[in-house]
Amino acid sequence: MTSKTPLWRTTTVRLTGFFILLFVVASIVLLGVTAYQSSIVIQRQQARDIGREIDQLQRVERNRGVRAMAIAVEALARRPGAGLYYLGDDTGRQLVGNISDVPPFVLSGTGFFTFDYNVTDAAAADSQFPLNASGFAVVRSVKLDSGLRLVVGRDIV
Repeated sequence: MTSKTPLWRTTTVRLTGFFILLFVVASIVLLGVTAYQSSIVIQRQQARDIGREIDQLQRVERNRGVRAMAIAVEALARRPGAGLYYLGDDTGRQLVGNISDVPPFVLSGTGFFTFDYNVTDAAAADSQFPLNASGFAVVRSVKLDSGLRLVVGRDIV
């Protein structure tokens, strides 16, 4: 009588199983690193885009005045897309824009913030390319030379 060795005990099967496991783990790690790096690239691009828009709006304020800048913010707020805009006075009252209930910590600070938002402009919400009625945003808040607060951001959901 010959004794049959269980299949798992053979070196070939064990090495094959080990290399399959090693390949799966390496693939998962590579996918995770790629996703993380892609996320960082996207965040940096959004930060650059937001900064560029703020610089342009500040230039409009310096060269043409507050009224022209408010008109520019309103025009940007009415465009379809993921752009979020808020222009308010120092008391927190919104003058123009497409988001409401901006948190106090955004209005009192400067820099980048994230928060949940709601669209205020019904025309933007009902347009052919509507913004979400609400969502999660990354924004940059700056205090302008005129004393007004400008918040520019993107929907990130």
